[in-house]
Amino acid sequence: MRIGRMLRMLVLLMIVCWSSEDVFCAVGRLVEGGVTLESGETRGWSLGGTVLSDVEFRGKFLKGDVGDGKGWEISLCDSRGDTVARVNVGRRGVSYDEIANGQNEVVLTIRDYGEETGIGIGEREVGRRVVGGDAVSVSMMATTDGTAEIWCGDTKLESIGLIYVGNGVTSVSVKATGPVEIVSVNIKEEATETVREMTLWNENSLIERFASTTDHREGFYDYLDCDMDTERCRLGGRYRLAVVNDGKGGYDLVYISGAEENSREWETGMLKGKLTPTLFQNHYNLSWLDSGFADDMEELWGMLDGTLLSLSFPRERTTVRFSRSRQGR
Repeated sequence: MRIGRMLRMLVLLMIVCWSSEDVFCAVGRLVEGGVTLESGETRGWSLGGTVLSDVEFRGKFLKGDVGDGKGWEISLCDSRGDTVARVNVGRRGVSYDEIANGQNEVVLTIRDYGEETGIGIGEREVGRRVVGGDAVSVSMMATTDGTAEIWCGDTKLESIGLIYVGNGVTSVSVKATGPVEIVSVNIKEEATETVREMTLWNENSLIERFASTTDHREGFYDYLDCDMDTERCRLGGRYRLAVVNDGKGGYDLVYISGAEENSREWETGMLKGKLTPTLFQNHYNLSWLDSGFADDMEELWGMLDGTLLSLSFPRERTTVRFSRSRQGR
């Protein structure tokens, strides 16, 4: 059984190494941001022992302390507190200009297990990449077969390798090996069942409804622009949405098209979000499913006036705007 598992890991790793796919992501709920660690300081996060399906850590090199190895080390740990993988982000340059021009090295190592006993016997390197700029994101995305994929980059992330996580990662920590700013830490707990609500609407039935509606806010809305803190959040897609009166004073936001991240999982007619009325005109509380179907973002709100749909994500310092389609289709 142990040999079979190792062979499966090797095959999966080969597939990832040959893949040219990349992703844009900032996963899960924001739990930390805007904190500076000095060399030797450590900080950790968990959800009370709950298995984490996704983790993203974004750190930023601080000027003034330049040298090989300066950066940070991320540790992913299981429920027993054992480290299953480490990701080291370090500086290779000897001047800040060299670092800013692409001299940041990301190295992934995993805990190595004995084939018979399953006991950790050391660590070995899985992969490494060079990332430009003075900020680097490292993301873990768990799969369904006891493994997780590690991604890294600046605004666009690329796969660096697979790790075996067994029963799952329950905590993540970072140790500074040089001064570092923790720009953001996002974590998402493993869900027993993904929330994917399919409405009764399809594009044709929506076209018919909007042709006869008396509600001037209803209609198709296309992605227009965004004011985004790219160090905390990135677009999951340039969505086309349908805004449909829910009969309770609010509106359903129905997904039509435009998903870029996790695009295979999104289907026309799925519920993307809801607007619930407040005391103020054209102002609504917002509930929203991100590209990975997580609904744990907080303090969201929206504005809808029949011309523009504006969605605000305060903790992510992001506002996304959609304009109503003039053609109604």
